[in-house]
Amino acid sequence: MNTSKRIGRILLMVFFASLFTSCSSPEQDKQALYSSALQYIEKSDRESAILELRSAIQIDEKFGEARYQLGLLYLQVGDTNKAYEELIRAADLLPDNLDAHVKVAFLNLLVGKKEECRKHLDHIFARDPKYIEAIVLLANLESSEGNFDKALKALEETGEELNTSDELQIVKGRIHADQKRWDEAEVAFK
Repeated sequence: MNTSKRIGRILLMVFFASLFTSCSSPEQDKQALYSSALQYIEKSDRESAILELRSAIQIDEKFGEARYQLGLLYLQVGDTNKAYEELIRAADLLPDNLDAHVKVAFLNLLVGKKEECRKHLDHIFARDPKYIEAIVLLANLESSEGNFDKALKALEETGEELNTSDELQIVKGRIHADQKRWDEAEVAFK
């Protein structure tokens, strides 16, 4: 066999060997980046986690879990605009992630988008009528609109937890205080 054919075969074998060993799918790449980001989150290295998650999303724009984690990180670093963008996309991609929906609803309430807030709350209640964070948010929404009876009724949906939860009692106390029902507010705050 002549030398040029032998060299050609060797180069071809090296090429295919490197092709098979270095090949990874986009799915594997995005999962590796996501796993790496979760490790950075555990180490409280938010900047590195954000970079890894953004890289994973560049591979797959519909990677809902990565968008959700990125939204949470943006909340932690105080970038509410980016947090909102990522969490709303995560909520769209992950309809069963009720935490993403409640966070989007909360951010909508903060900026006065009450109808958008209600849409997300309706979505949550359709899946879990007893979701405590959503109930608290609904009570705050109703109270902000002056619907104090509806706010208190929403809190009552928590059942016995209303009487044992400090958070729920604080919300109840604020609703009574907003109505200038000071005695009832004091009882709730105690």
